[in-house]
Amino acid sequence: MPKRAPRRRQGISLLPSLFTTGNLFLGFASLVSGIGGHYTRAAALIYVAMLFDFVDGPLARLTGSSSDFGVEYDSLADALSFGVAPATLAYLYALQRYDRYGWIVAFLFAAAAALRLGRYNTTTKPGKANTYFQGLSTPTASGTLGGLVLLSSRYTLDEQTRAALFFIAVPVLAFLMVSTLPYYSFKTVRLNRKQAFYATAGIAVGFAAIAAEPTLVLPLMFLAYAFSGPVLWLVRPRRRKHSPQEPHNEASTPSPEA
Repeated sequence: MPKRAPRRRQGISLLPSLFTTGNLFLGFASLVSGIGGHYTRAAALIYVAMLFDFVDGPLARLTGSSSDFGVEYDSLADALSFGVAPATLAYLYALQRYDRYGWIVAFLFAAAAALRLGRYNTTTKPGKANTYFQGLSTPTASGTLGGLVLLSSRYTLDEQTRAALFFIAVPVLAFLMVSTLPYYSFKTVRLNRKQAFYATAGIAVGFAAIAAEPTLVLPLMFLAYAFSGPVLWLVRPRRRKHSPQEPHNEASTPSPEA
């Protein structure tokens, strides 16, 4: 008989909630830093908030303390850290030049983040790991937006170029969040010993590169992942066309973010 997914409790679990609170705190700190004109610090705080957001879910599952409260609390924290904070940062850093059109574009990002989180909450099945996310996740979209802030600060783009870049990039990221484009989740990767060794070595090289040039490597990594969804969407139908006898595989179907 198939195993049932573990049921979530309705109470408050302290340890995962501490990390979710840390995520919320860092998102608020990013918002305050952006308002104060410390734009690169605001972008960096978004990345740290992503680390806290990455830890709380697996920690809750590992300790068996998943709860309905934790799911809702995590989504509310994400709405601030990866919706309102990056949207405000984009407006203050680059989009003010366009007056009301600027804040409308920034609002599109915040609204798309909220819609993406709402769709995730209503379509995700507890305990099921999926090969693909449906649409760009809100943390990744906010990391990409923060990466653009770091890149444009690194290369000191003039105000007009910076404004034009964000006026295009912000709606594109908003669209990617609410789209159904497939994004690889890395949750179902299975490696043998040799592959795991080389993967670990590659991760070590990646960490070294980030430590050496964080304002260049991190943005490029997030930009590459953001563009991977459209590339997968273009490539996968061609694979099906060229191999009509290929058996159906449930893992090849895009599914909601787990």
